[in-house]
Amino acid sequence: MSNRARFVEVVRGYVGTPYQHLGRLPGVGLDCAGVPLCAMAEVGLEPPDARYGLCPSVDELEHWLAEVAHRKSIEDRAPGDLIAAEHGGGLGHVAVVVDAAHDLVVLARARTAGGGRVSQVRMSSALRPRSCWQLGGLA
Repeated sequence: MSNRARFVEVVRGYVGTPYQHLGRLPGVGLDCAGVPLCAMAEVGLEPPDARYGLCPSVDELEHWLAEVAHRKSIEDRAPGDLIAAEHGGGLGHVAVVVDAAHDLVVLARARTAGGGRVSQVRMSSALRPRSCWQLGGLA
């Protein structure tokens, strides 16, 4: 199995994990950046330090993504790519593409029914995507 396929498998395994701001413990609590960071570590990639404030802007998240990934066209997104999106009022959000053909992403959201959880959703119904990023080391 390729690193990219393993990364997507790991990310899908986080579905149902409770949302926790700055969370980095799969099964216990993750935030939107924690999902790709923990999955990177699980597939043997060195995750970067995600430094951002309580409510990061999409610009702050894109700056962080530029340190770990290469920007590409949203139309060319593939499983394992990261999506930077606006989430109301210019706040930033990161999601992982798990099925580009069916528009599916996995993300951690603070406000969902039953409390915040890591969920698999249709990107078009959950996010206003702004950019797409391909992680290095995912073949």
